[in-house]
Amino acid sequence: MTTKAPTDWTCLGAKPTTLAEVRQRIRDDLCLPLAQRRDIVSSLNTLGKAVGKMLEGVSASPPVIRDLIRHKTAAMVGISRGRWNNIRSHIGHALLHLGVINIPNRIDAPPSEAWRALLGPVAGIGPAAELGRFARCCTRLGIEPSQVDDDFMAKHREDLIHRSLIADPKNNFRETVLAWNRAVSEVAGWPAIRLTVPDNSLYYTPTWSTYPATLMADVERWLAGSTGSDIFVRLERRRPLRAATVVSNRVHTRLMLGALVNSGVDPALLVDLGAVVTPDRIYQACNYHLERAAGERSYVNARIASVAVTIARHHLKMSGPDLVRLQAIAKELQMPKRAMTERNKERLRSMDDAGRTAAMINLPWAMAAEVDREVKRQGTSTCVLALKYQTALAIALGLTRCWRIKNLGGLIIGQNVLLRPDGRVVVAIHESEVKNYAPIETELSPRLASMMHTYLDKHIALLSDSRSGFLFPGTGTGRAKTLGALNQNINSALTERVGVDASNHFFRHFSAKLILDHDPTAIRIVQVHLGHQHLSSTAPYADRRGAAAATHVDRLIEGNLAEGKIGRAPAAKRRKSTDRKGRK
Repeated sequence: MTTKAPTDWTCLGAKPTTLAEVRQRIRDDLCLPLAQRRDIVSSLNTLGKAVGKMLEGVSASPPVIRDLIRHKTAAMVGISRGRWNNIRSHIGHALLHLGVINIPNRIDAPPSEAWRALLGPVAGIGPAAELGRFARCCTRLGIEPSQVDDDFMAKHREDLIHRSLIADPKNNFRETVLAWNRAVSEVAGWPAIRLTVPDNSLYYTPTWSTYPATLMADVERWLAGSTGSDIFVRLERRRPLRAATVVSNRVHTRLMLGALVNSGVDPALLVDLGAVVTPDRIYQACNYHLERAAGERSYVNARIASVAVTIARHHLKMSGPDLVRLQAIAKELQMPKRAMTERNKERLRSMDDAGRTAAMINLPWAMAAEVDREVKRQGTSTCVLALKYQTALAIALGLTRCWRIKNLGGLIIGQNVLLRPDGRVVVAIHESEVKNYAPIETELSPRLASMMHTYLDKHIALLSDSRSGFLFPGTGTGRAKTLGALNQNINSALTERVGVDASNHFFRHFSAKLILDHDPTAIRIVQVHLGHQHLSSTAPYADRRGAAAATHVDRLIEGNLAEGKIGRAPAAKRRKSTDRKGRK
């Protein structure tokens, strides 16, 4: 009997192109124990089922696999968390074994002596604590601390992106560089090599210092006027621009100017906004961004054209053919009104599962009950329990009131959250703080009010050193929790416990689904509940009405079938006999 020799795929340099090839090579590789091969093959098959694809059609490229794994959780796949973790571990091991990746997610080997000498005295403290994994990774590659420089880090960044399954490689790289630079300043004996921090923000656009001082002064005059501080500006406008809109106008003005410079215009010629906002130059700027986007329309280009029209009308007082041409450019580049994205539609489809819908509705109350039981067992709350209760409260408010994250995260106790002596809780948000300038005032349900009081009495003090007044306080003195952190906490709970990768804004879509599934004609209720001024804003949810109506008809038919009204022919009426004279 001939024994098949094991194949060393890494020596052959033949990397698999699909996960089906990965499966076949692992199955045939006698270097691995039989049990391990079976586990990896089973994990690959389960991954294919989880993403709804044949493994022959799934690329073995690490960025592709990273995206597949990153947007799936155990709850989404319908398996236990332990099984899902094992699947991810098996796939990572297989790709590492076949040479597809060279940086594993988990590195158990200790760092070298040189790394330990640096990290040992400050283990678990400050930036050095963040560099432990990086040190183990460098040791695995044979890199000592003195060899770390920008050249090595450039290669390391490429490996993180293209040869690893690290969840967020670009952010991971940036945080590593920042931690290294802090260690240079704070840790004695650390190599005095400062690394270049990557900056992807407007990297192709010249800085403001590129332009004449007269242009900068004109830009500042325009931006200052748009805030509505001038009474004459207020007479021209319906309302002053929001601070966020002013920031957006500044960014897109810089993009407009950068496009001109990058396409050959001498910055010295741009002496003021009048020299910038002309039909020919706006066409040139927009064409530059159009070429960058391979001829596709983009939000950036649409905003640049819109800002140009705003400057022309309100700052330069332009009229006549030039204004008409600018408006024509803006109209041509205008982005079509977007319906719900395919990703959000997919999320809503996943909520057609009754069990998942029940899990979503019960989530905040289940989390709160878990915290209450643990507090009762321990006799007091902790920071971890307080954070979990805070997330439960945020989800409950998002689920029942569907506020946008900015309004949710900016709630202030005593100003927005009003506690009544009888235990009721009223939330009031001024119109200036709401996206469509529609004021919000609502009384919370007794269940939600009770959760609010429990949070304020037992948990909020553990989440902030000072009484900032914010319902969701941050770690800094007098600051609210960042909207990104609040959204991340909500997202983590939804993905892990419900199986839907979504943020606070998804509650708006979910509530519309609930309302329309119950009553397909209730589109106006959806409009009011979401605070839309115009029904056109609610129109994307109208697609749900067809599915809801079909389900409603199905229920009617099933109900009639259950009652025996359908399925048998009606009994024929018996004709009464009569004699020839017509008598009965």
